[in-house]
Amino acid sequence: FGLPLAFVLTALVFAALAEDVGQRRGRQHLATFIILFLAFTLRLFDYDVMPDFRENEDELFAMWNGFSLLHDGTARGWSLWWGAYLTEPNVGEVYQAHYFYRTFDLVTPYFEHPPLLHLLVGAAGHLAGAQDYLEVTLGQARIVPIALSVVVLVLMIAIGRRLYPRSSAPYWGAFLYAVLPWIVLQTRVVKEEALVTPLALGSILAFLTWRDEGRSTSFLVLAA
Repeated sequence: FGLPLAFVLTALVFAALAEDVGQRRGRQHLATFIILFLAFTLRLFDYDVMPDFRENEDELFAMWNGFSLLHDGTARGWSLWWGAYLTEPNVGEVYQAHYFYRTFDLVTPYFEHPPLLHLLVGAAGHLAGAQDYLEVTLGQARIVPIALSVVVLVLMIAIGRRLYPRSSAPYWGAFLYAVLPWIVLQTRVVKEEALVTPLALGSILAFLTWRDEGRSTSFLVLAA
């Protein structure tokens, strides 16, 4: 499957250099679709079991914090520095929760990480039917970073086409990001970087649009 698809993609990206503008645009759209489809398919393969949930426990506090914020408006997460919350009165409540393979020291309210990605993950758990923060599963939560990684690919191609409009470089770059195994695995993981990356690329694209299309204030504000 992979080898024939690589040949097809090679033909498509070089076809993107066609002289006819309409033909070139159609083939560019087709190349983009194939890259996005391939990236999404690879990321969905066994996404709920690999990487193993014990490899990065940061995923757990993202799931728990996001669900708790949406459910009762209170931040909640495990912490290596739970003792620091006990040094001052009324700073946070510390308690323990058992989760499959070990017991976590949980803190509420929790102040150690920005919550925006957590809220998206918590919303995915809510929509999937979780009734408690410990019920949110990786299969529910990892849909969020996988979807965001597809957004990253769209932004990569858009930025590349703006910088190199007659080159196949945007498509080759996106193709590598779509299929390299370690990128495929890591872009499944629930980490803040999953949201920081598309936000950063979106800012770059907005700036380039401001620079190239009349310096509209709205695009500069959007970049900022």
